[in-house]
Amino acid sequence: MLRNLSILTLLTLPFIACVNNVEAQEEITESISYSTSIQTVFNQSCGGSACHTNGGKANGISLASYNAAISSMGTSYSGKTIIPGNAGSSPLIEKIRPNPTKGSQMPLTGSKLDAKQVAIIEAWINQGALNN
Repeated sequence: MLRNLSILTLLTLPFIACVNNVEAQEEITESISYSTSIQTVFNQSCGGSACHTNGGKANGISLASYNAAISSMGTSYSGKTIIPGNAGSSPLIEKIRPNPTKGSQMPLTGSKLDAKQVAIIEAWINQGALNN
């Protein structure tokens, strides 16, 4: 009985994770403002030791302004850091989530972004990464 319960638990975990991920993405349906929602997070979380704001351009990434962020091309990935309309292919999203394929999760110093902050940035990118 215990073995069957363990197998059943292992089989259902991926589905539970998928449902939770879909729910998190469905929460954000309103238009995300770059100036009030995104730049604020960049300034608070990505500028430690002037890494990516305040004149910093660590690994080729500047998040100091909309134009800087949207045109940044990091040294670890080929192509732009933000792919408007496609958060899943945007290196920025991979780097702010746990266990990126290249390097360490960002930010290196201070607190990591919480799930809501990541979801907001992801929604903004999927909405076209507008300068609004």
